Amino acid sequence: MKRKGIILFLSAFLMCASMLYAQDDPAAEGGGNVNVPGWYLNTNFGSSINYLGLAVKGEIYYRMPLINDSGMLWKSTKLDLGVQEYLSPTYTRTSAFVKIEPIAFFDLAAYAGYDYMYKIGDSDLIATGFIPMASPSAEYDSDARKLIEGKSKGGFRGSVIPTLKIALGPVAALYSFELEYHDYNYSGYYYDPSTFIIHKGSDILYRNDVKVLYKLGPYGTIGTFRVGVNWNDCWIDSSEKHSMKLAAMALYTPAWASLDSTTQPYFVLLAGSHLQDKYNEGKPYIALLAGVNFKLF
Repeated sequence: MKRKGIILFLSAFLMCASMLYAQDDPAAEGGGNVNVPGWYLNTNFGSSINYLGLAVKGEIYYRMPLINDSGMLWKSTKLDLGVQEYLSPTYTRTSAFVKIEPIAFFDLAAYAGYDYMYKIGDSDLIATGFIPMASPSAEYDSDARKLIEGKSKGGFRGSVIPTLKIALGPVAALYSFELEYHDYNYSGYYYDPSTFIIHKGSDILYRNDVKVLYKLGPYGTIGTFRVGVNWNDCWIDSSEKHSMKLAAMALYTPAWASLDSTTQPYFVLLAGSHLQDKYNEGKPYIALLAGVNFKLF
């Protein structure tokens, strides 16, 4: 029933986007909107509370504009090919990726790479490794995980993420659906430090993400602000366990005089609550992200 609902929602959203099309770039995370061919670096640093998280991400990619047309539907069309490194205190992930935007209201990203959970020392906060779980219903809070010896282990992780985008005046809406598959050559269950949920060793993750943003500005060299809401829901194929959040969202993209047209800093703040989660339901959720996307050459 849930998957049928997703298909219906996608169909309705695509029909709506086809009629309205993008009038302005509805950026969700800042950066990446300069449509000039060349090599780029996008790097950011993020942290969160409930769940406690910390991560650094870096991407190097080549951008290739697809259609030389100044029309609203075509001026942002592009193809990005690159590699991504994602590093946190508990795991690292190296992936190759491709992102294509064939028309202004739709883009598609695909990632494939190696995910490694490393075990170093006896800390129960960082470098805890791959932590096996007895079943999908096992307790997996920090106290429960302290009693289980982790080990270093890695495996394949890949995902496909289509995104639909529309904008009407200062209001923009984005809907992404992520389908992720991973295989750690393990038949049992384990605690996944990137989603904070129990997964099977070979499993599928689904994620819905909706952003609705209102654009304020631009205000000269101060830049542009976008404020709105973000709803995020992920669940696992092997257990149907959910982690759902609703948060207010603020995005700031500066336009400082010292910046050239191919350099884009960005700052994101999320503040809300878990609507559904085994340990954090009803608790506040806060996340911060700061990064910059710029043309190398």
